[in-house]
Amino acid sequence: MKLRPLISKSQFSSSLLTLVMLASTLGGAVKKNVLGELLTASNCSGCPIANRALDHYLDPTHSDYVGDDLAENWVLIRFHSSDIGWGDPMYHAIGSPEFASNCGEDPVCYRFGGNESSDAPYSPSYLPTLYINGVVSTTTDAFKTDATAVRASDTSVTMSLEGTTFDSLTAN
Repeated sequence: MKLRPLISKSQFSSSLLTLVMLASTLGGAVKKNVLGELLTASNCSGCPIANRALDHYLDPTHSDYVGDDLAENWVLIRFHSSDIGWGDPMYHAIGSPEFASNCGEDPVCYRFGGNESSDAPYSPSYLPTLYINGVVSTTTDAFKTDATAVRASDTSVTMSLEGTTFDSLTAN
C-alpha cells in the first residue's frame, strides 16, 4: 500500500511560510515609546505651566502621574528657545552667539527653525510647543492624552539604548 501525502510540497511550503509570518507578527509587535519635545523660553508666560504639567505627569508621587508604563517609556527633551524673535537672553547665555545668525550651527534652530529647519513641519508659531512623536500637542491636558494614545499603539520596530553611555551630548 502506497501512502500519499495529505498535502503537496507547495501547500506545505505555503503553510509553513504563513505560520512563520504569523509567528513573527505576533512576536514582533511592541508598544510604541513616546518622544516629547518641549520648546520653551524664559520670557514665555505659559512655559512654566507646561513644564510643571509634564513634571507632574512623570512624578509618581503626584496625583496627575500617568502610571509606570507610560512614565518609563516617555522620553522628554526640553529645548530652550529664542525662536519667534523674542530675543530670550537665557537662550544666548546657554548657546553660542553665532547661533542667532547661523541656523546650521544652532541645534534648536536646526530642529525647529521653520524654513531652515531639518524638517519643515517643525516650525512652531507659539511657545510653549510640545511635539508628541512629531505631532503638535496643543494643551497641557492634551499632552497626557496624546502620549497615552501613542503608547497604546504598536510598532514592529524596536530600539534600545541599553549599554550606551553619554558624554555631554554625545552617545557612545
